[in-house]
Amino acid sequence: SRPGVPKPAEEEKACSKIRIRAKSILEVITEAIPDAPGTMLGHLHFLTTRRFKWPENTLLPSVQATLDIREDGTATPTHRSPVAVVLQLLAVRLVCEELLLRPKENHLAGKLTSAAQSNLKMVAAFLFTLFEMCVARTDDHTRMSELIALEQQAIGQALTQYYNNPLRFQPQLGRLCTFGLPQLRGWLIEALAALENVAELLLQAAQEGESNQAVGAVKDQQN
Repeated sequence: SRPGVPKPAEEEKACSKIRIRAKSILEVITEAIPDAPGTMLGHLHFLTTRRFKWPENTLLPSVQATLDIREDGTATPTHRSPVAVVLQLLAVRLVCEELLLRPKENHLAGKLTSAAQSNLKMVAAFLFTLFEMCVARTDDHTRMSELIALEQQAIGQALTQYYNNPLRFQPQLGRLCTFGLPQLRGWLIEALAALENVAELLLQAAQEGESNQAVGAVKDQQN
């Protein structure tokens, strides 16, 4: 094999590990949704249902494109935007950039070997590709380079108020697009459905939480 090109057996083994780890993460998130803090659900409901002006460079271009941007700069939600917004905040900001790239700071792991750090970055890269495809509504892995390129124009600015170094898994992302996604394509449809289901369940929980608060407020007024 050529230098830098993984052998087929190594490639298949690595992709199997990515699939298992990503699937486990999605399952853990799904199981945790019923216990999501009410405050977080309240924020999600506000961010996905209200018209307001997002801070500049907060949203990735793909997510911002799902909103209806008015002349005054305010953004009105559309039928596509709630899932996109939730997935950026959950999959990209929290899971990829915070938990997987800062496990020691979040007390998820002690000392990590360079191999373990690389593995976490690879899983983060895969979840990021799922996010991109989910927002773009495609399961065509060959479009990933195109989708990432569309984000690149703003990637140096977007999210910097949250993350000191956006897409710190960029090298892993490149290898994944070249060698990994073709191997994982048979699981992509299932993975995309699982990720979108996470977003839908969170949105449903946020809506139910808002409805319960409204009912409680009415009862308080009646008492």
